[in-house]
Amino acid sequence: MNRTSTTSSASVRIANLLAATLFALVPFHAFLTVWGSTLFGHYVVLRLWNGVFLAMLTAIGMWWLVRDSATRRWLVSNKIAHIILLYTAVTFVVTGVAYWRGGITAMALAYGVFVNLRYLAFFLLVWALARKSNWLKRHWIPLVLGPAVVVCVVALMQYFVLPADVMKHFGYADYTIPPYETINNNPEFIRVASTLRGANPLGAYLALIVGSLAALLLAAKAGVRRGVLVGMSLVVALALLVSFSRSGWLGAFVAAALVWFGWLKTTKTRRIFWFVLLGVIIFTVVTFTAFQNNRAVQNAVFHTDDQSSIETSSNEARWSHLTTALEDVRGHPLGGGAGSAGPASVYNVHSKIAENYFLQIGQETGWVGLGLYLTIVVAVAQRLWRSRTDLLVLACFGGLVGLSLIAMLSHSWTDETVAYLWWGLAGIALGDAEIVKPAKVRKHRA
Repeated sequence: MNRTSTTSSASVRIANLLAATLFALVPFHAFLTVWGSTLFGHYVVLRLWNGVFLAMLTAIGMWWLVRDSATRRWLVSNKIAHIILLYTAVTFVVTGVAYWRGGITAMALAYGVFVNLRYLAFFLLVWALARKSNWLKRHWIPLVLGPAVVVCVVALMQYFVLPADVMKHFGYADYTIPPYETINNNPEFIRVASTLRGANPLGAYLALIVGSLAALLLAAKAGVRRGVLVGMSLVVALALLVSFSRSGWLGAFVAAALVWFGWLKTTKTRRIFWFVLLGVIIFTVVTFTAFQNNRAVQNAVFHTDDQSSIETSSNEARWSHLTTALEDVRGHPLGGGAGSAGPASVYNVHSKIAENYFLQIGQETGWVGLGLYLTIVVAVAQRLWRSRTDLLVLACFGGLVGLSLIAMLSHSWTDETVAYLWWGLAGIALGDAEIVKPAKVRKHRA
């Protein structure tokens, strides 16, 4: 099938280039914007560079809608797109009312709407693009894993070789991004962020990469390619470890486990899988319990320390944020508008940090918006699971579940890297699956 037969091949090539550039650069978004601000100033403006790429992709998407009847039919028949558009409308209505009532500032509104909706727009645009061209599907591995290797090498150098505050030479500071993090403000226990916005965003990003590597390892035959993937997996695992992101560890474990489970075809092999999984969980729990009084384990795993002098631990702070946000959602069913909670709320009169992305959406868009958002996530997960014979689809499914768990402990989807990468890959996977429906497992060459 000639996927570009109904629209301009030039527009498809440009869209592929824009999407590929975003895939390749977004893991370095934080580093590039902070470093760029030291050279040119305007830190806040530079953070919006991804919005320029998204705007150009949106213009191409609108062109397709005008000129291509197949794209229009796809959008009209796409139930997930309908829910996303309805969620977008609810976001605008609730936010508009909140702004009219003086509940949020213009800056918080603009940034909140952009952060909440940008990755869903990118998802639909890449989905439409993948139905016209398989270029992104053929090149997603180097586009995703190439930058991941650089990110991991930087993380390991930060932890084992370079000074902890090395990033201060590139403009990292308290008013942009701290050059490094610690566990419970203890300088003996450093957490690295590499080129990401923080240690937890790094953990979420590497959880996505772990799911992708798990899928590729399933198809890789013995030889050089498998050896490269195994070596890469070890580097990623070590970088994930030194991030000390517990949510990242959990998300990576769940993503890899679901990828391998989805690959199994017989009841017997799935039964063996559950026994092995149970054994791993029991071993992990017993090991950590046995070493719970070890100071290093206390800090790395439990983020607490018997010798710590701080008044409130990170665990207590997170629990306080969660309970406060839950009460806020329950007490304000209509929501406070985009920008009234989450990272965007730092531009508002009062900042609300829920430490839970789903609660953030509930705080901003109310019960209706939260219900629609959850419907989007579930619908995408179901669509991916039905097409899981493709390795990229399977990796996206595992990644979605893993990242959703992480989102219950952080504002992970507000991070540019995680949001654009996962939802972009999901768009590629679903678009390709709609065009070519195989009768048997399709093994992507690793």
